[in-house]
Amino acid sequence: MLKQKARTVALAVLVTDLALTAVSLPLTWAFRHGVLTSLMPTVFPLPLYPLNQYMPLVIGCPVCVVNTGVDLTAQFEAVADVRSNSRPPT
Repeated sequence: MLKQKARTVALAVLVTDLALTAVSLPLTWAFRHGVLTSLMPTVFPLPLYPLNQYMPLVIGCPVCVVNTGVDLTAQFEAVADVRSNSRPPT
């Protein structure tokens, strides 16, 4: 029961993290392009690359995070299996 709850919480954290990552880049690009450029043009000069050039990052970063998480989960489960099988019987 606890494993099921832990997996549900982990999935919720992963989905929230991916959503925040996907939303943060366009928002920060717009903030940097609009607000910061008008307030401090010498510190934040234009032009910026168009936002569509950053979109592969918005797609690629979550894919990499999910793949890394899946790989790490498989490795942790394998280590746990080895540890549980290597204990002497009691």
